[in-house]
Amino acid sequence: MLGDFSENFDEGFKNVSCYLADGLSARNLVVRINVKRLGRVGFWNAMRNTNPQIIHTIAQPTNQSLIFSKLLKMRWPSARTVISVLRPENYFRDSAFSQKQKLLFRFTRPDLVLAQSNDAKIKFRTLGCNTNYLSNGVDLERFKPASEDYKQYLRHKYGIHPNHPVVLHVGHIETARNLSALIELPKNNIQVVIIGSQYLGANDKSKDQLYDSGFHIFLGYQPQIEEFYMLADCYVFPVMPGFSISMPLSILEGMACNLPIAATQFQGLESVFREGNGFRYFRTSDELLETVKELLRCDLIPETRKMVSQYSWGAVISQLETYYEELLRR
Repeated sequence: MLGDFSENFDEGFKNVSCYLADGLSARNLVVRINVKRLGRVGFWNAMRNTNPQIIHTIAQPTNQSLIFSKLLKMRWPSARTVISVLRPENYFRDSAFSQKQKLLFRFTRPDLVLAQSNDAKIKFRTLGCNTNYLSNGVDLERFKPASEDYKQYLRHKYGIHPNHPVVLHVGHIETARNLSALIELPKNNIQVVIIGSQYLGANDKSKDQLYDSGFHIFLGYQPQIEEFYMLADCYVFPVMPGFSISMPLSILEGMACNLPIAATQFQGLESVFREGNGFRYFRTSDELLETVKELLRCDLIPETRKMVSQYSWGAVISQLETYYEELLRR
């Protein structure tokens, strides 16, 4: 399995790579190849010492990942190549194929593409790829609802006001992620907690703007990230499509904690989650504010954990092993 296996699980691609590798290791021999060490001798030694049945790459995709997968196929002709495409929106500009992409897929076509939205499945099948659906998953044991007493304990632990509503967002702090859309929330007596990954760095201008707006910002990897979901009243994902993976893990984690969810319209989400039961999509900053206010109503009883209950990592791994077995039978 080729993916980002660097330390600190504070980024979507890393988490998907690690969860899949960990789950598969229960019944399979999995060799983890860290693509962040591509230019190092150890990377190539690890590759040379393997004899895989399956070569599975976790990618956006990119032209480079497709070509690299093809080169590995040439090295091990009997192996099956699989690519998980976590963010295809960035690969297909204006939702169209370029002539270069058509030619590239004719040469590099993997044995299986695993997509996370109906739109992505259609695009890769149009390019002649054997394509199936594989969602991201969530750890339902780690991420779960908290009692009111435990929620209050966690707010005291992290210095969050116990009585004012709390909205949470987890992710990178950069302009492209549209966090400025949350600035109106503190003006309406709604606390905003940001868990800011520093994997890609943190945009100082964006960070200062959020601090000045009264946000509670916790920078860097948080080994007990589940506690922040447990102290929150609502999870908000204002990121525009194309600037995160198609099925954002943080939304699934918020749902597993039975939080109301306000999210932009990501293809990977729309393919499986309809609005209702505490789950809402929004399009504009004004709509975001009204949506959050509605989700924070005292009489609203969310059922988002029920909505995400079939997307445990165990269920995802079982489906993936089924795809592997089908490939190997061919």
